[in-house]
Amino acid sequence: MKPLLSLLLVWSASAVPGFAEDVPTASPRGTTYYVANGGDDGNAGTDPGAPWLTLARVGSASFLPGDSILLERGDTWYEALTLPSSGLAGDPITIGAYGSGPQPRILGSIRLAAWSHVTGNIWVSVDEATDPSRGAPHDGSQQGAGGWPGGAWFSELDGSVTWGHQEKYINSPGDFSEFGEAYDWGWYDGHIYVYSTVDPGVAYAAVHPSQRQYAIGMPDNNPKEHIVIDGLELLFTQSKGFFGGYPASEAHDLTIRNCHVAYVGIKGAASAYGLAVWHSDLLVQGNEIHDCGRRSVSYNVYATRNVSFANVVIEGNHFHHGFHTTGIDIANSGTDELRGFVIRSNLFEGDPTVDLAATPEAFNSNHIWTQNDAGGVMTDFAFYNNVFTYCHGKGLTVNGITNALVAFNTFYGVNPTLANYQAQLYFSNTVTNAVVRNNIFVNDVDPSFNQYFMSVKADLAQLPEIDMDRNLFFTTDPDAFIVDVVGITGSYTMAEWNIYRTETGWDANSPDPADPVFVDGPGGNLHLGSGSPAIGAGIAIPGIAVDLGGRPRDDPPSLGAFAYVPADEIFRDDFETGTVSAWSTSTNGIDRFGQRASKPSR
Repeated sequence: MKPLLSLLLVWSASAVPGFAEDVPTASPRGTTYYVANGGDDGNAGTDPGAPWLTLARVGSASFLPGDSILLERGDTWYEALTLPSSGLAGDPITIGAYGSGPQPRILGSIRLAAWSHVTGNIWVSVDEATDPSRGAPHDGSQQGAGGWPGGAWFSELDGSVTWGHQEKYINSPGDFSEFGEAYDWGWYDGHIYVYSTVDPGVAYAAVHPSQRQYAIGMPDNNPKEHIVIDGLELLFTQSKGFFGGYPASEAHDLTIRNCHVAYVGIKGAASAYGLAVWHSDLLVQGNEIHDCGRRSVSYNVYATRNVSFANVVIEGNHFHHGFHTTGIDIANSGTDELRGFVIRSNLFEGDPTVDLAATPEAFNSNHIWTQNDAGGVMTDFAFYNNVFTYCHGKGLTVNGITNALVAFNTFYGVNPTLANYQAQLYFSNTVTNAVVRNNIFVNDVDPSFNQYFMSVKADLAQLPEIDMDRNLFFTTDPDAFIVDVVGITGSYTMAEWNIYRTETGWDANSPDPADPVFVDGPGGNLHLGSGSPAIGAGIAIPGIAVDLGGRPRDDPPSLGAFAYVPADEIFRDDFETGTVSAWSTSTNGIDRFGQRASKPSR
């Protein structure tokens, strides 16, 4: 195994590809174009008083490096934007916002608010719509002639959004045999039908069936480079919020930041991604991404193209409500190379109230999934300063990666209805030179319900390639397992701590298992409280000088995502006081490390 110091130096700010603190901005030398609902495509578009009207006008234009296309805040577009031009290094083309109010919205749906009564509790839309399933099976397992099937969402009167159930089949006029409860819907002969005991125009603000594949995308076989997408809302799409084109091709420099991306595809679909990306020099920063039917961020290289994808930073994002991969899915299914991925300072939030057994459309969902099993290369990955809560599957999977660093993360809890073999940190396939440092693992599984969920899972062949130390483990039930190394003697509880260390050689300098004493763990505040055994129990790691909230780390540092500070010094700008629930429910914007991104109403 590579010496520890040598591996840790890989992750210094000067050594990590893409580990740049400066965020690229549009060049002041370019031209700014404006687009607004009150505009006219006959305008020049260069004056906010005379903007363009449509995204089609943007997509038909040619832009120069350094140009900016700004959408008016508070406006909504029911069309897709296909990016027509590339920028240059240092002079990207920026798609952003201007004015005041909520983020501009690009919706992949049609808004249905007027309905006619058909029979019983069945209503039909006055306006016509294309079938969201595009002729595909409604379970999302296959494509149709128009692509992957999409869903429908119900905008509630209080501003929230409810998923429609999987589309019901209407096989002939008047056949509503599959309809039986609220949020049932289907398509027939150019119209959407819904089940509702009262006029849906009264019950809901609107119904949004998906009509377009993506909100913002790139042409197939012609990915655009040096692009910044900043401060937009992308919702209600058929299969992608943002689409990087197909197939995965060598392209560089894409930034997606401060956006809200949600409600994509159908739950559990084979293709339903918030962001479908495969650029090198990629920055995904400060976004809220949730309710994507398959993956929030999909970086999957599906076929060998003999190219290298490198320098990817995914930071400061909030991922929640997933149905396969709640957060990030990175896979090399060919023999290409993925190198230099940094995943830091994100919140991956599970929901302990979801019943994974009783809810028909609930799915196990991993927070981060990586996979490399086709002979490709995945190397130099760093996962640090992240918070993983109540996973619905695996928390973080390290699969087929060479040189992986897992450091300063806080893993807290598991969905109480997860019933199969999973772990908060799950090593799979061939693992080479992995370092696990300064993490906190809190496992609250009920072993009488699921005895196969543990904090860390590995196997005997991986043992010499994993260097694990300076971590704090705690289980709320003494019979739950902290670690399972398949091929030794089985799994280890907290009471078997010394046996575990002797048999594995791991965690020689780690504190004994104990409650980490969070300020309010069940309430979501994962800052360390006074007297926590995690305070000062870590080892400094070059290049990781601050915690998730941007506070300097002491030397020796504390374990977990947050540095220790006295309770009276924890304040709102420190990552919403470190409170998971506050991050999800803020109405005045989400404060991420000095970045302020507005959180619009639904």
